[in-house]
Amino acid sequence: MAKLNQILFKSLLSFLLLFCSMAVSAGEPADNGSIKGKVTTIDNKPAAAVTVMLKGTKKASITDDDGNFMLHNIAAGHYEIEVSLVGYEPLVQTVIVEENKTVYVSLQLKLSQSQLQEVTVSTSLKTYTTNKISESLRLNQELIEVPQNISVATAQTIKDLGAVSSSEIMRTSAGISALGANQDIGISIRGTEMYYSILRNGVGAGYWYNMELDPGMIERAEFIKGPAGYMVSNTEPGGLANFVTKQPTHEKIVAVNFGFGSWNMMRTTVDLGGEFKKGGSLTYRLNAGYQQQDAFYDFGYLKKYYVAGALKFEVDKNTDLSFEYNYVRGHQLSDGHTLQTIDGKRVLPDKFAVVDPNTDGTVSADHYFRFHAKHKLSDNWNLNAQAAYVFGPWGGYMMGINYEPVVNDSLYRQTWLTDWRNRLFTAQAFLDGTFNTGSMEHKVLIGIDYGDNWTRSTGGGDWSGNPALALDITDPVYYLDEAVLKDFDPKDWDNIWGNHYSALYLQYNVKFFKKLIVTLAGRYTSNVTWSNYSDPYVQTDKRVTPRLGLTWMFTDNISAYALYDQAFVPQSGRSFTGQVFNPLTGDDKEIGFKSFWLNKKLSANATAYRVTKNNVLTTDPQHPDFQVQTGQITSKGIEVDINGNLTKGLNIMANYAYTDSRVTKSNDSTQLGLYSYGSAKNMANLFAKYRFSEGLLHGFSIGGGVQYVGKRTYAYDATKMHDQMMPAYTLLEATIGYTLRNFYVNLNAYNLANKKYITNGYAIDDVDYSYNPGEPVNFRIDFGINF
Repeated sequence: MAKLNQILFKSLLSFLLLFCSMAVSAGEPADNGSIKGKVTTIDNKPAAAVTVMLKGTKKASITDDDGNFMLHNIAAGHYEIEVSLVGYEPLVQTVIVEENKTVYVSLQLKLSQSQLQEVTVSTSLKTYTTNKISESLRLNQELIEVPQNISVATAQTIKDLGAVSSSEIMRTSAGISALGANQDIGISIRGTEMYYSILRNGVGAGYWYNMELDPGMIERAEFIKGPAGYMVSNTEPGGLANFVTKQPTHEKIVAVNFGFGSWNMMRTTVDLGGEFKKGGSLTYRLNAGYQQQDAFYDFGYLKKYYVAGALKFEVDKNTDLSFEYNYVRGHQLSDGHTLQTIDGKRVLPDKFAVVDPNTDGTVSADHYFRFHAKHKLSDNWNLNAQAAYVFGPWGGYMMGINYEPVVNDSLYRQTWLTDWRNRLFTAQAFLDGTFNTGSMEHKVLIGIDYGDNWTRSTGGGDWSGNPALALDITDPVYYLDEAVLKDFDPKDWDNIWGNHYSALYLQYNVKFFKKLIVTLAGRYTSNVTWSNYSDPYVQTDKRVTPRLGLTWMFTDNISAYALYDQAFVPQSGRSFTGQVFNPLTGDDKEIGFKSFWLNKKLSANATAYRVTKNNVLTTDPQHPDFQVQTGQITSKGIEVDINGNLTKGLNIMANYAYTDSRVTKSNDSTQLGLYSYGSAKNMANLFAKYRFSEGLLHGFSIGGGVQYVGKRTYAYDATKMHDQMMPAYTLLEATIGYTLRNFYVNLNAYNLANKKYITNGYAIDDVDYSYNPGEPVNFRIDFGINF
C-alpha cells in the first residue's frame, strides 16, 4: 500500500507541475470574459442571497455572505446586469465585457419608497445557509462542488439558538456532539472521539485543554466530516470543527449585548468594527465579553471573559495583511459535574455536590496570535500565508469521585493538582488558482505546513481512598480544611511530550463540460513524536495519504459526489513491553447529495459513509496503567442536513444522523462488536423560527426546537462490563423575540419538560457507573442594540 501511495503521489505531482506550467499561458477561452462584483445595501452592508441576472442570457449568480458574485464565460459585448431584492428599488447597470478579461462592478441597492421608514433590512444575518466556505479551509470551490460533507453554522443560526458556549453550536450539524465541559471541550464525529480536532481559522490540531471559544467571537462554525488533509496533517478520520472568528470589515459595526438567565447568569458582549479613516485601507474588529453564572448543582460556578482583536491592512488592491490576537480565560468549580450510581441506581439528586467549595477549581486560559497575508498574483491566482502561536495553562487543585462503589453511604473522593502548559506554533502557505483549456476548467491547490506542539504536565494527587475525603451522602459535610484537601505531593510527576511535523499538500480539480469534477490530491507528512516519560523516546513517522473525489453537477444547485480519503495520526506512548505505537491510520469512503432550493435560500444535503480506524489504542487488560493497540474501529452511517428559509420569515435547522461505530478488530476478543464510547446510533435536531414582517405582529419572532440523542455506550475498559448504555433523551426548547429598528430582545427556554438525562458516563464496575447529569429546565434572555 505504501508503494501504491508513493506512485499516486508522484503521479499527482507530475500532473500538477504540468498544469501549473500550462496555466501560465492559459486563460479564458477565446472571446470569453468574466464579471465579478459586489452588491451592498444603502447602509453599505453586504447583500447576501441576491439574484444577479445578465439580461438577454441564461447567466445568473447568487451573492454570497459578503455580497460577492461571479459570472463566468461571457462572450465579449455590451450587457445589462439586473439586481433585485425585496424592499429595494430594482437596479440595472450596463457593463462592457472584453475578451479574456474580468470586469469589476459595484452595485448598491436603494430602498423603495414604501420601505423608506423601515430601518431593519434583510441581509446575511437572516440566513441559515451559505454556499461559501471560509478562506481558512483553503479550497477554492463552492460547497456544492466539494466532494465531501461540509456543513456550516452561520452567525444567525448561532444567535437564534441563544448559544453561550461553542459546545452548544455542535448540534447544528448532523451526528456531532460535544464531549467534556466548558474548559475541556472535545467532539464526537462519526463515532470518533476527538480532542485535537477543533481549529480556529484553520489553526490547531495538537493544542488541547484550551478554554472553548465564546459565540460572541464566532462568525461561523464549519464542520468537516471525514479526513481534511487539505487543512492540517494530523487529523482523525472522523473529521474536525473549524471556528471562524469575526474579522475586520469596512462596514461600521457597533453592537452591545446583555444577557441574563437561570442560576444567576449575567453576560455582556461588545462588537466593534470598521475603518480607522473613512475610505481608508486599515480596518479593525474588536470583540470582548464577560460571563458569570452559578451552576445547577451546589457550589458550582463559571466565570469567563475574552478579548479578541484583529487588524487588516490593505497594502494595495492585490495585497492584504492581517494580525489577530485572542485571549480567553475561564474559572470553574468542578469542570464537568460527575456523580455515580449506588447499586446501579441513580440515587443522588442531580444537584448533589461531590466537590468541596474550598477547592480551587479549574482555571484555563489561552493566548492566540495569528498573522495572515494574501497576495493576488492575477485575477485567478492567489498566494496565502499564515503563522500562528497559541499557548496557555490549564489546571488547579481539584476534587472528584475516585470511581469506587459507595460503601456504607460513604462516597469516596480524591484530590489532585494538575498543571498543564500547552504551546503550538504553526506556519502554512498555499497557492491556489484556476485556468481553462478549451471546455475544461482547472483548479490547483499547493500547500505546505509546519507545526510544532509541546505539552508539559506536572502535579500529584491523593488516590488512596483517604477516609478524610469520604462524603456521607445522607449527611454531607463540606468546607474541608485546606490541609486535608492538599495533603499529597504536588510534584509527583513532571512529563513533557510533543511533536513537530512538516507536510506538502497538492490538489488538482478538473471540471469537464461544466458537469463532471475530478479531484486528485495527496499529502506527504513527516512527523516526529517525542516524550520524556520514564522511558523517553523519539519516533519518526512518514506517510503519503491520497484523496480521490468525483462530483457530478446536475445543475448549478444540485450535485452528487463520491470520495475516498485517508487519514494519518501519529500516536504517543509505549506499551507495557516498551513497544512504540504505530500511527493511527484510517480511510473514509462516502457518497453524497447536495442541493440548494428556493433561490439558494434552502439547502438539503445527505451523505452515506464508512470510516475505518486502524491501530486504535485502548487500556491494556493485564496492565491497566498502560495501553495496547486493539486493532480497528469501523463506523458507518447516514447524515442528513436541511438549513435555510422555507418561506419568507421562516428559518429552519434540521438534521439527522444514524451512526453504527464498533470495534471490528481487536487483540481482546471480548471487545469485538462493542460500540464506540459516546456514539449514539440515532441523533436528530430540529429548530425553527418565524419572523413576522407585516401586520400587528411586525417585528415579533417565535420558534422552538427538539433534540433527540439515542442510547450511547459508557466509556469502558477491558476489565469492566461493556453492555451498560446511557439512556436516550429528548429535549424541548422555545424562543420568542422582538426587533424594533436597531434594538432586539430574545428569550430562549431549554429542556421545557424538565427531562433528567445524562450527557456522558464511565463504567465503574459490573454494576455501577459514573455520569454527568444534564441541565434541568432553564432560560436565557438577551437584548442588545446595533448602533
